[in-house]
Amino acid sequence: MTRAPEYKPLLLTTTMRNPERFRDFLRVLYEYEGKNLTNALCEEICGELIRRGLYRPTRSITTEIKLKWNSGIHLTDKEVKTLLDENPQDHGEAGFEHGWPSRFDTQFKLGKFFGFIFYKIGEPVEFSKLGELYIAQSETDGQTLYVNDEQQIFLNAFANYHRKNPYQRVLNRNRPLILLIGLLKELEKNTELGSAGLYIHELPFLLIWKDDNAKELARALIEFRRKHRFNPSREVVYDYVGKIHGGWIPTKDKFETITKEYPDDLLRKFRLTGLFSLRGNGSILAINRDLESVADYLIDKHYKVFDFANEREYFDFVSQVDHQLISLSKPPVLSGASIDQNFLIKWVKEFTVATIKEELKILSKNRASSHQILRITPAPLRLEFLASLLIKSRNPEAVVIANYSRDDEGLPISHAPGNNPDIELHEDNSLSLYEVTLTTGVNQAKTEFAPITRHLEDKIREGKYRSENIQTILVAPAIHVDFERWTEFIRFKEKKEMSSLTIDQFVNQT
Repeated sequence: MTRAPEYKPLLLTTTMRNPERFRDFLRVLYEYEGKNLTNALCEEICGELIRRGLYRPTRSITTEIKLKWNSGIHLTDKEVKTLLDENPQDHGEAGFEHGWPSRFDTQFKLGKFFGFIFYKIGEPVEFSKLGELYIAQSETDGQTLYVNDEQQIFLNAFANYHRKNPYQRVLNRNRPLILLIGLLKELEKNTELGSAGLYIHELPFLLIWKDDNAKELARALIEFRRKHRFNPSREVVYDYVGKIHGGWIPTKDKFETITKEYPDDLLRKFRLTGLFSLRGNGSILAINRDLESVADYLIDKHYKVFDFANEREYFDFVSQVDHQLISLSKPPVLSGASIDQNFLIKWVKEFTVATIKEELKILSKNRASSHQILRITPAPLRLEFLASLLIKSRNPEAVVIANYSRDDEGLPISHAPGNNPDIELHEDNSLSLYEVTLTTGVNQAKTEFAPITRHLEDKIREGKYRSENIQTILVAPAIHVDFERWTEFIRFKEKKEMSSLTIDQFVNQT
């Protein structure tokens, strides 16, 4: 029997925390577009995720399998079948068989919430135009290049996303992104207790809110601040929002999920839109001043909350591409290198060089950060940011251009576009181009060599520096032998400066 809808805290997904990982998941699913979905096909697709190391079960993992995953080598059919058989999934989702078919739904359902994909047992797998834009790629010299702006795709998706939809079966009736913008604008009106923005520890208020009344939500928050000011304990927040919600049903993990896990997940995904900045050393969420016009447009054009009769009706709505929104939200053109330098200097001082080095070592070892700001920044983007800061700290008088998209506080939002190097160091008569990646296996040469070479050649053609004074450096947790061979070829056959450093070597440079 299907459970009746009820009011629930907002959870987009606990499975897919890394959006870049989700893009890779969807690229696998895209190979099955147009095929009728069956429970057997769901298991086959899960097998393909395992084959490529995108999903890694824990039982019967041999040293050889680990080595293949870490090297970017696909598993054999026999290895995939063994892992499927040895790792039965004790998991159930409505409309799917218990086990791997239900695991498939868990892995891909975020794409349904955002209108990227439509799937249902017995119907063809379908990608929307928005979904195709999200996974868009082109081929240049055998190198895959991302051609879309992830920030704009997620902004469009969040603008249309409704809490109350046929997939999630909740009673909460709002568009979370629009509700948050409305809340921040209402808080701005209270100069005593509201103008700074939304404190991160207050995100549970947004998670549990039942409707789209931003004024009433702001009133509840102001009342809470009058009683508990700006630094309450997590227990106080938990109890307070529980009363608003009508009381909590006691469970073992409810406290952690409401006060930490769900807010962290939502914050990561909201940051993907580029619409919000972190202030107060990461403790306050506010509207990105560079995108105020986008926030105003969303409040004006996307405020209405709709009801949907079925999954198809919701998909047709949520997958719509708002071209005006996409156009408005293009990252602003930087007004000069001095702005970049000021931001880099600011965050070097805020974090300290010691912390920057330690966080880079954490990335090198594939460990999780506990830093207030850095832990909500996806690892590949975090590497670009931290590497830029370390380079600036070592070259305070030089011009360091970090090509990632940033908010109005200088914190990273999305990666450097494909036609630019990650980081440029302009010093006297020399130019150093840095490319940073967490890829370490055989795919490292495939994915990194072509863009690095292209960026080097582009800068040589510009003619601003003598070719012998331009170099490019790859920084990664480990350097694969294939990449080393290619760099030797470039150095000795083409007489171009190309080299590589592990993250540890990069950190320990003097």
